[in-house]
Amino acid sequence: MNAPNLQTLELLLLKLPIQEASVAQVLFPKQRVNAPKICLPEWQLRMVPQIRFPKQQTPTPRAARLEPPLKAKRKLPIPSLRPQKCHICQRVLSNKQMLRIHIYTHTGEKPYSCPFCPVKFASPSNMYVHKRKHVGEKPFACEVCGRKFSQWYNRKAHMVTHTGERAFKCSVCEKTFARRDTLQLHFHTHTGERPYQCSLCPKAYRHRLSFRRHMAKQHKGES
Repeated sequence: MNAPNLQTLELLLLKLPIQEASVAQVLFPKQRVNAPKICLPEWQLRMVPQIRFPKQQTPTPRAARLEPPLKAKRKLPIPSLRPQKCHICQRVLSNKQMLRIHIYTHTGEKPYSCPFCPVKFASPSNMYVHKRKHVGEKPFACEVCGRKFSQWYNRKAHMVTHTGERAFKCSVCEKTFARRDTLQLHFHTHTGERPYQCSLCPKAYRHRLSFRRHMAKQHKGES
């Protein structure tokens, strides 16, 4: 028996008492259709045309099409943490930043200025400690009397007032002092040195307290 042509097959399908979904089931056998199933001879199934649909592509959003391609993030250089040696005094510092600050002690440069007074510093840490005097911050308290200090070494020097120890001795007159900085100030009386030089006038002082009084009285509000 010869297989009928496509036109004959279409007539056969129209005569079958089936629902529309049944025809879809014949054309698309892989899809699940809730309709009564029918059985067709193999030669009829071969006559059903193969319908191929193009693959659906997800449309690209307009914003994504307009955006330029992302550039690779530039890696920032990591500061060297290797020990660094000073070429002047051969002192070894922990990293390049500490070496740069240390070099200021040789050049005399003081790039860090106090925002409250004309005093300048070679290191930012010393400037921050100095600022505590202006804002009244005193985080270091004496465990004996409770007196507070803005700097830890001032508290350490204060502790000898409770012990009575005077461990710092002048090499010229053999006078003893409880604090190292007091001995250094005393030594200026022998050398005549005046290390506290005013940057706004020719005045110079042996003691820091005298210098600060001068700045507050003579140059208050001047930059």
